[in-house]
Amino acid sequence: MKDKQHIVRILIKGGILTPALFLKLTEAAKLAGNSDVSFGSRQDVLFNVSIESKTLVEDFLNNHKIDFEWKSKTAIKTQNIVSSFVANDVFPSTSWVNSGAYIIILEQFNYRPKIKINIVDPVQKLVPHFSGHLNFIASGHEHYWHLYIRSTKSKDPESYRGMFEWPELIYSKEIPVISEFLEGIITNNKAYHRHELVQLVADNLRLNTISNFEPLKRIPDFPPYYEGIHKMAASNDLWAGFYWRNNRYSINFIEHICALSLQTGIARISITPWKSFLVKNIQLKDRLLWEQLIGHFGINMQHSSFEMYWHLPFADEEALNLKRYIVKEFDKVDVRTFGLTFSIGKPEDPFTSVLIEKNWFPKIFNWLNLFKTYRISYAKDFNPETNEYLSYYNDVSHRELPGVLIQLSKKYYASLPELKEVQTKPIATKTTKVKVHECRNCLSVYVPMIGEPTRDIAPGTEFSALPADYCCELCESPMDSFVEKEIEKKYIAASL
Repeated sequence: MKDKQHIVRILIKGGILTPALFLKLTEAAKLAGNSDVSFGSRQDVLFNVSIESKTLVEDFLNNHKIDFEWKSKTAIKTQNIVSSFVANDVFPSTSWVNSGAYIIILEQFNYRPKIKINIVDPVQKLVPHFSGHLNFIASGHEHYWHLYIRSTKSKDPESYRGMFEWPELIYSKEIPVISEFLEGIITNNKAYHRHELVQLVADNLRLNTISNFEPLKRIPDFPPYYEGIHKMAASNDLWAGFYWRNNRYSINFIEHICALSLQTGIARISITPWKSFLVKNIQLKDRLLWEQLIGHFGINMQHSSFEMYWHLPFADEEALNLKRYIVKEFDKVDVRTFGLTFSIGKPEDPFTSVLIEKNWFPKIFNWLNLFKTYRISYAKDFNPETNEYLSYYNDVSHRELPGVLIQLSKKYYASLPELKEVQTKPIATKTTKVKVHECRNCLSVYVPMIGEPTRDIAPGTEFSALPADYCCELCESPMDSFVEKEIEKKYIAASL
């Protein structure tokens, strides 16, 4: 990144943009002399601003009432509110959590948070659940949310690094109220007991809460593929996901996206925490228009899944080049990293499975690339929600780095519960025939005993009992494209 430049962060509540607002942001970016913009991990929009154009850009943003801040390493930061609105209706979700539920909550925030707030549906796996300081997770009670509080400086011995669950469910419209109150305590008192927080809220706020509730069910799952044009989970409309590996999105391209959205009645565009964006509710009749737009810009919509879940610092060419090198080496050996997520650098609050940090040497050695090495850490149980990271390797050379990460990926797959059970218990096997239904077009198989949990189809659901509009999960072919067949299956027997 060039010297003598500022970075402006446009704060997009919940990662939700209207096409008109997106166009205003590109206009501001062009005023600053940019031909592209980038996205941040908190669903914000970032671009560089030269010293000469800073006042011009600031006036423009203020005149259009666009929320922003100048990125700084020392100043108290305003934090963007993260939500899983982007995943709603695209991937499976909690039944009562719809687009309106997010918007109603976000509209009630009439202050600018200084701590990180997440408002997330636990069923979806696109948006990290616990990367905020205040994490509101949808419950089984309509319009009520679990609250998990995370602080790295809690003095509560019962809670690892201050992560604990609030003893009551919080009503949707009161999320902003309790958030503002807790922020005042947390920012002024870095160390606190959870019991102190609960009592302070009880003494000062009259909230509509629920005390008796089922605990949050946290089901491990792989993150979804979020690129390309696909059928939405909750309707016959389509969604389109756009990912550019360098996180530099052409303003010309975005302007065309916004224009087509306005032309076809798209109300909102959504940003992901993985520095990409989605357009939802594309009507089938308009698909050709979107395909033509994608073709016009020659956009690659087939990136491999193992390069899409990375968290890199903004405008860091060294980190981007390192990622490209690792991904290229992965591709050479067809390594599988599906389910793992990666960060390069030391994020303030990491939310990925694997951290890659550069070891720093005294300046006298900086000229010699031979001394560049890396530290590798991974989340406990490979689950970043634990907020605990374990050291894997402390001194890895640039050349050795891909190989070490490949070994770590093997450790991950060996750690999965199903594999643990198979490896640690002596088993006997025998062969049996199982009836399945196979898609003639892509050869995907529907297995009744497994079902499709990601689409709310329970294990044991026979093919004949599937909904009439069921389609292939991979290629979206209708039910009549499936043929019944028998396959051999080896299963674990308790005894023979």
